[in-house]
Amino acid sequence: MRAPPAVSVEARTGTGWRAFQSLLHASAIGTAAWWLVWQLEWGLAGMWAAAGLAVLAGVLGWALSAAPPMTIAWTGARWSLSVAGADAGDVAAPQVMLDLGGWMLLRLRPQDGGRGHWAALARADAATSWQVFRAAVYSSASDLAPRSPGERPPS
Repeated sequence: MRAPPAVSVEARTGTGWRAFQSLLHASAIGTAAWWLVWQLEWGLAGMWAAAGLAVLAGVLGWALSAAPPMTIAWTGARWSLSVAGADAGDVAAPQVMLDLGGWMLLRLRPQDGGRGHWAALARADAATSWQVFRAAVYSSASDLAPRSPGERPPS
């Protein structure tokens, strides 16, 4: 089996992904605040306070979900990552955390075991190289060692 060809994709934080993260923050804080208000029987004023906390959490979630653009590249033998134009170095094979066909959530970990990155990628980010990128992500995820020189990726 041959290694997939070299490909790179730029991951930009899309509005939909940021809205989803904001909704998660707002629902988590809102649910916890509502439960507390209900347990302590604070009434209508407590409900308004819980709603305000949920809105605040949503706004903070939106602000914190902004991420610089990342470029994820497969050279045919290794993965590399650059964040906001600065080379972040080699990374281990991306871990697919969620794959919806036209959208993927990837987890990227540096080779040296440092702090990892999360990347939300859409088909629109990759344009024509989407299928090649998906093939590279899934083929490099295998831990099986190549058995013959023809199966080894070029170095």
